[in-house]
Amino acid sequence: MSSEEPPPQKRAKLDTWALPQVLYPHPIHGRDHEAFVIAIGRKPLPNCSTVFKINEIMMIVGEFLSNAEVFKDEFEKFLLSSTSEASKLQMSQQKFLKNPKGFDQLFCLQVLDLAECQLAGSIPESLGNCIQLMELDLSRNKLSGNIPNSLGMCINLRELYLNGNQLSGSIPESLGNCIQLQFLQLQWNQLEGNIPDALGNCTKLESLNLNYNKLEGEIPKGLGNCIQLRYLGLNDNQLSGSIPDALGNCTKLEKLSLCYNDLTGSIPESLGNCTKLEKLWLHQNKLEDAGESKAKLQKQLPNCLIFV
Repeated sequence: MSSEEPPPQKRAKLDTWALPQVLYPHPIHGRDHEAFVIAIGRKPLPNCSTVFKINEIMMIVGEFLSNAEVFKDEFEKFLLSSTSEASKLQMSQQKFLKNPKGFDQLFCLQVLDLAECQLAGSIPESLGNCIQLMELDLSRNKLSGNIPNSLGMCINLRELYLNGNQLSGSIPESLGNCIQLQFLQLQWNQLEGNIPDALGNCTKLESLNLNYNKLEGEIPKGLGNCIQLRYLGLNDNQLSGSIPDALGNCTKLEKLSLCYNDLTGSIPESLGNCTKLEKLWLHQNKLEDAGESKAKLQKQLPNCLIFV
């Protein structure tokens, strides 16, 4: 064997970092090793000095972190202080986080996925500082309070998932500034007030889901501007007034759900323009001549299942 000393280890590049052993100084092996995998993909790493790629952080943290109560707080602090240049942070189903505070300081983020993390508290207003965000997923948590107006500053947002929380208050008009939005999922909350007409500015929307809230007032005519819509879900609210003719402009619609509201008037003939419709849910409203209107519409849309 050569007596020469091995070359010094190269300094880690900016886009990588290692978890200091001071946080968890014990060897990791066996089942714990498999559970404690923090890396791109699910490839096990040799020891607890696990290396992250900062530019595309993928976290897979198993029952090790779920049970290590003492470790959680230190790890959360270290994570937030060490990922300031991260562009993607995907941590869904991790249970060691408490709330989304602190992530608002990661100004380079383009993707933030904290779905199903049992987060509580409110969405911080300062999250609007992350103006590079393209995808924000805080779905299926325990978040409460209002949707912050500041999210309207995230004008690069393509996807916003806040569904399955306990959010209240109104849908902010400022979301109409997010004209790149393609997917807006706010269902299963306790949102009130009117659907903002400003959402009609989001002409790239493909899916708008506001089901299972407490929204009231009329369906805004501006939604007819969203001609890329394939799914529009407004069911199980307290919406009133008539179904706007303008929805007939959304000719790419495949599914339209307006059931379980207080809608009145007749079914607009303009919906016959939506030739790609597969399912149309209108039942449990107060529509006039629903049976007759359905028959006419069915002739225009022979392949669509219509429920009145």
